[in-house]
Amino acid sequence: MNKKLIALALAALPAAAMADVTIYGQIRGGYEYNKTYSSTLSKDANGKPQGSSEINDWTSRLGFKGSEDLGNGLKAIWQVESRLKIDGSGDPTKQEGNLGGRDTFIGLAGDGWGQVRLGRLSNYPNLDMEQVDPGYYSDQSVGGLGMFTRLDTRVNNAIRYDSPNWYGFSYMVLWGVDEARAQASDGSRTNNQLINIGLSYENSGYFGKYSFVNMGDSNKVGSGLKDWHRLEAGYNANNIYAAFGYQQVRGYLGQATTTVGGGDHCHWLC
Repeated sequence: MNKKLIALALAALPAAAMADVTIYGQIRGGYEYNKTYSSTLSKDANGKPQGSSEINDWTSRLGFKGSEDLGNGLKAIWQVESRLKIDGSGDPTKQEGNLGGRDTFIGLAGDGWGQVRLGRLSNYPNLDMEQVDPGYYSDQSVGGLGMFTRLDTRVNNAIRYDSPNWYGFSYMVLWGVDEARAQASDGSRTNNQLINIGLSYENSGYFGKYSFVNMGDSNKVGSGLKDWHRLEAGYNANNIYAAFGYQQVRGYLGQATTTVGGGDHCHWLC
């Protein structure tokens, strides 16, 4: 009898665990005709681009998230989100198709003090900005501001704090640690940590957002940013959408070639 009761209790555990799990996602895709010099398609004998009909994915994803009430206004939170490609393609080096390749974390959230999360987390531009280019594109799309959003990324081994909203004002702080502490060319250990600070004001359709990113020891990893500022402002209400963006980057030498704060470069597809 005891064995049967234990087996019955164990069988009920998955149902109890799933009680507070939310499954969410987005499926986006479409038809594109591509003919551009920046395409990965081969050129003709004269070096001219050739056209191609394509069925492409536009940033599909699937996620699982949940929370547990710990009492006194405190909750434990978690999320596992993965990138999908409905056209059957995918690059594992960009965390496409990998379980937890997008924002994946555990954390705590409070009614009056905001939330803190640990895991693989978006920097502020990737999650909270990109107002100047809100569209979704495939790898072959020629639209969009890829050069403007090229440093928008997710950071591995990260801790992120997000404040509550105070009358339209909020802020965040993200720290990506350098777990490897690899040996640099001069024999010293790297401290390739990433620090990101984001400030925001949103009220009555008007918005203003600022992000600052600093990566230590960028000179020791061959390429990477040292200091990066972005400002976005505009208005989005009453069927009017207008956005302005300014960006300044110092020390950025390459794109999608090295890790940043234990993370990876990405662009508007992230």
